[in-house]
Amino acid sequence: MLEGRDLINICIGVLRYYGGINLGTGRLARAYGGTAKQALDRCLTAPFVEMQTIKLHLDYKQLDDFTRQLHKLNGKFLTKEFSSRVLITASLPAQAVATLTNRYQQ
Repeated sequence: MLEGRDLINICIGVLRYYGGINLGTGRLARAYGGTAKQALDRCLTAPFVEMQTIKLHLDYKQLDDFTRQLHKLNGKFLTKEFSSRVLITASLPAQAVATLTNRYQQ
């Protein structure tokens, strides 16, 4: 069921309380499969986006622009360390890493 819909990073659990009726192998499999299908039909799915962690040293004047770009990419800050420059650790979509790092490399 999950492979047929190309779903990853998901788990379906079906719990059946035994009520004294033996379903047999075929009917039991259909009952579990039908329940799993109903759950999948009602759930919301989102595309999988591979994330990558990067570290960059930025000047203070670059920090606001970097923050805006990271937000546009649906990335997030993991750490910020402030000294003479700002050391950023951020998580962002892997496909955008090269573009963003090239823009802020010095």
